[in-house]
Amino acid sequence: MHKLFLVSTLLLLIACEEESSINNRTVEIQVSSNSLICSAFKYNEDIIITAAHCVDDSSVKTVKVAGRSVSVQQVIVHEEWDPKLVRNDLALIILERGDITSDINLGLNDLQVGDGLRSITLKDGKKKNKGHTVFRFDLDRIRLKDNSKNDAICNGNSGGPVYYVEGDSYTLVGIASGITKVRNDCNDGGDTIVVDINKQRDWILANIL
Repeated sequence: MHKLFLVSTLLLLIACEEESSINNRTVEIQVSSNSLICSAFKYNEDIIITAAHCVDDSSVKTVKVAGRSVSVQQVIVHEEWDPKLVRNDLALIILERGDITSDINLGLNDLQVGDGLRSITLKDGKKKNKGHTVFRFDLDRIRLKDNSKNDAICNGNSGGPVYYVEGDSYTLVGIASGITKVRNDCNDGGDTIVVDINKQRDWILANIL
């Protein structure tokens, strides 16, 4: 059975920068019950993808998008989400059932160690594009090395998109899940762990239909 929550208080804030299709789709979410701030990715206008640990809470109710309140039909947390092992750290926020079309591809079949990826992080309403390199694959997760200290993913960036870009085509490769060590200043090392969207594509599509 899927874990379904009728939504309770979720705040989505969209930053003003408009640099790319992916950039425009990156939003900040805040669950009021514990003040946890995360990021999320708008697959389309009706479906938002984020990390399970960001919304695994029955208190989430209303959503505000670009200053406008939007009713949410469901929050679907992956039924195999394991907070102890941090596996299947994925959730969907369904604003409305019906539209499943998107110009964003889901997952790369031929992603390899050493491939370069990009991410978008949010802090204080400002977005930054960052660079990473695939370090290794671990079941449903991908481990990334940051290209520089300035590219570190830190607190508040869980649930945000990691993607591959080729020309005008964007592919959502991962959703930020966590890091391998606690960072005191976000720039003191540790690898970025993301949910492998290629491994979760079937689950996503099955739950948005």
